[in-house]
Amino acid sequence: MASRYLLSKLLEHLCFLELCPLASQTAPNVTINLVNPGWCATELSRHKGSSLIERVNAVILQRTAQQGSRTLVHAITAGPETETHGKYLSECVIKPQSEFVRSQRSIEIRKRVWRDLLARIEKTSGDA
Repeated sequence: MASRYLLSKLLEHLCFLELCPLASQTAPNVTINLVNPGWCATELSRHKGSSLIERVNAVILQRTAQQGSRTLVHAITAGPETETHGKYLSECVIKPQSEFVRSQRSIEIRKRVWRDLLARIEKTSGDA
């Protein structure tokens, strides 16, 4: 299951990087940010069992929901002068995405993922 989570986050980053330039062309007044609130102590995983090590890590590393929400509020309230459009925000700071996401190989993969995603949406809804 953990590998699916990591894969879903990678797909999120790849699609984000394809979406932002399109939004800039069609809706220049719209700002799109990729926001990471961090690992927050919420009820999202209340049904998942956890080991002693996971519980200890949670106590040490988890943020409160309020702390995590600060990055979301930061993204919403950042004015145009901060130039956050198309940026990855974590801990209320613009941060670089992973080395892989910034690599040349990633560009080829994200374009293919984006094409495949649009094809699936088109097949499902007919108006992508």
